[in-house]
Amino acid sequence: MPANCGNDLTPSLPAEFGEAWRIYEDSFPSAERRSLSQQLNILPNPRYRFRAITSAGKVIGITATWHFDGLLFLEHIAIARDARKSGLGTRIIRELCELNAGLLVLEVELPESGMAEQRRVDWYIRLGFVLNHFPYIQPAFSPDKPPVPLRIMSYPRELSAEEFYRIRDILYREVYGHKPPQ
Repeated sequence: MPANCGNDLTPSLPAEFGEAWRIYEDSFPSAERRSLSQQLNILPNPRYRFRAITSAGKVIGITATWHFDGLLFLEHIAIARDARKSGLGTRIIRELCELNAGLLVLEVELPESGMAEQRRVDWYIRLGFVLNHFPYIQPAFSPDKPPVPLRIMSYPRELSAEEFYRIRDILYREVYGHKPPQ
């Protein structure tokens, strides 16, 4: 299925944005995603990109990325239920890996938390990512949501402790608006 992976989304594209938002909300638990008002507030941030993946004029997925010097943070990737298992997610991840000159990092659920979580980690490993074993807590998106214990995966290599803590601090400050832990 040919797909276009590069349409930046803004509220001025109401049909595409609305469908992309439905995929986003359908794909992530509440604790691991922003509210619509939070999303609208970060869209103008020049480091952030919320993109629609389209095929035949229909939104079939989204990516949300943060761009820092030498670092790309893949905050979210989601494929619509009826487009899953088509290889599209693999294609998107491979394109991100090929286009990114620095490190690519993402957060994943703890692999020991369940079978689906382990399959997701294994999928990223098959794509060349490394599961870093440093303790990591995703800060709460808002006061009414809990922080979430996760792990950081990196491409194309494992992170040193120094790199991990530098990246964690960037994510806390820039992505989540939190003070990094000491």
